[in-house]
Amino acid sequence: MRKLIYALVIAGSFIILFAVGQAWRLKPESKASRILHKGDAAVLVTPVGEQVWLARNKEDCYQIQAAVVERKEDFLKACADNQTAFPAAAGTRVRILAESVSRRQVRIVEGPLEGQTGWVEHEFLQPDPSPRR
Repeated sequence: MRKLIYALVIAGSFIILFAVGQAWRLKPESKASRILHKGDAAVLVTPVGEQVWLARNKEDCYQIQAAVVERKEDFLKACADNQTAFPAAAGTRVRILAESVSRRQVRIVEGPLEGQTGWVEHEFLQPDPSPRR
């Protein structure tokens, strides 16, 4: 009788865990969805507009990214004027230099801003599909 109870508990646990996994649509990490870390090659992306704004200081990063999403053009112009942030074109290739919770420090590796560094929220980055070494 005891073996039957153990078997039922194990089978029931498996069914519950399987159902939870299906409900959450768990799937393995893909190259395009993985979190980027120090040393990774990435591309700047944005849900709005054609530019991604990079903060000069880590502490300003969230406020600047929120202004991008909320389209606060006056705030962004003021940041550019006092040199606390600068825009880069979406699609620009970067290299991750450092990470701090949801923020990543990046160095631009191509184009007219090559060599400049700034901080950006991780959701504005995607793995570079064709990293150049």
